[in-house]
Amino acid sequence: MTPDFHTLATDLADKLGYLAPARIGTTLGNGLVLRLIVDHDEHAAILDEDWYGKLKPISSNWFDYPLGAGFDGRARKLRVGPSGDGWWWQPPADLADEYLTEAARSITDLMEGGYYVITAEWLLASSDTAEIDLGGASIGGVECFADGEYLQTLIESQIEEAWETIDFEAKIADLRALTDTLVKL
Repeated sequence: MTPDFHTLATDLADKLGYLAPARIGTTLGNGLVLRLIVDHDEHAAILDEDWYGKLKPISSNWFDYPLGAGFDGRARKLRVGPSGDGWWWQPPADLADEYLTEAARSITDLMEGGYYVITAEWLLASSDTAEIDLGGASIGGVECFADGEYLQTLIESQIEEAWETIDFEAKIADLRALTDTLVKL
């Protein structure tokens, strides 16, 4: 029987609340365990992207630092992190002026919070401490400010993808072989 992916994702998203490193799970009645792991994505950084425009650190006097090549009158100074490090941000040319403040906030959030990886793992609980890995799926590059319905949709897609990776017949054969081995001992 296939689990209700939507309900599981909703429950896990509610437990998670917002993106932060976490390991949470739920046990289904038949010994199946669904574990959700959220961690920093070490392979994604806003400076590796180009959708946001241009970023350039301000490495000298905050007030007198020149714009530099490729920056124009739409450029803004951003303060990032607890120490308020300065960055010049040149918005992309196709970003309308009414979205500049919101985009600047998103850029600052990404520079401070980064990206995350969401992993869903299906396990079979074989005892109080042992779990057998059945299959998993991950998605990286998830923005630190992902929440609500978007976060729930990402979690649901990974739960379903992880479920689809499970080769149940092979796992059953492995368990039978393990059981036979244990009986012989």
